[in-house]
Amino acid sequence: MVYPEAVDELPGPLTLPANFTAEDVSAAITAQAEERHRLLLDRVDAAFRRHYRIEHPEALEEIHGTPAQAAR
Repeated sequence: MVYPEAVDELPGPLTLPANFTAEDVSAAITAQAEERHRLLLDRVDAAFRRHYRIEHPEALEEIHGTPAQAAR
């Protein structure tokens, strides 16, 4: 299975208070990274689910009890 991921996606701007500190910058970068990570995991999970639904419906039946024909 190949899962292509866009590498040119840039994160949005950081939101900082008017009198920001180094801690504010660090917190904003961390929050942005955590959100990007969550979105990446969601996309990868969706890709695996699509792959299994199309290529391995029998595995869905075995794991989740979903009839193989219904999985397609």
